[in-house]
Amino acid sequence: MTALRAFRKPEISVLQTEITDSGSSQSTIQIHHSDDRDPLPLSLFHTPLSITLGVFKKPSTVADSAAGNDSAASGADRFLFIVDPSLEEENAADGKITFSLNNHQDLCAVNKPGGVPLSVEAMMMAAQLAKRKILVLHQSLNAALNELEGKVLLEREQRKETLRLYLQEQQKQQSAKVDNAMDADDAPSQFVSSNEAVGIDRDDPILDWQNLHQPVFTREKAAVAPPKAPPSSKKSKK
Repeated sequence: MTALRAFRKPEISVLQTEITDSGSSQSTIQIHHSDDRDPLPLSLFHTPLSITLGVFKKPSTVADSAAGNDSAASGADRFLFIVDPSLEEENAADGKITFSLNNHQDLCAVNKPGGVPLSVEAMMMAAQLAKRKILVLHQSLNAALNELEGKVLLEREQRKETLRLYLQEQQKQQSAKVDNAMDADDAPSQFVSSNEAVGIDRDDPILDWQNLHQPVFTREKAAVAPPKAPPSSKKSKK
């Protein structure tokens, strides 16, 4: 019963209906996530909970039954009732009885599979005991369901906040990429304007590819080496 009360089914939508060649209709169904639309609970109008009582005869009742005084054994004060007995207690009990009540304290079902006979007074006393115990069970069930619902809502809000921050971060990164691309497109024009500002023309030999890629030591050697003398036109005399 707790699982049925806690279950939530996702909301669905029928997007469109198409007619196939055979004449049958085919619909497209969309299942909405719980973060998009709140899931729906099951339509449960009653929450019946059951409780079993073990019936034991009091020692005085056993003695009266052995003496043949059956009328004395029919009183409500002649029995002991144990709530939710274990297997050993059920085997040792003189009988058992099960009550089922909903959250409005309405009696839904009673089951007594044989055992010692009970009078009306004993049945009423057992029903009152089961009513008090089932009321405690309903309170515990409602408290657990409310706690679960609050936890689910909190986790849903946390997921939504995480998704919002993620999308915001993605938007910032996309904007940064666009700004970097715009800066890269504007960089050549800024470089040319800076060269023009210092008086260097784009066609200046200093910007020639061979000059820029010439080894440094070659340029330094060419700068410090003295010019070679032209070869003499006269022949030396022997």
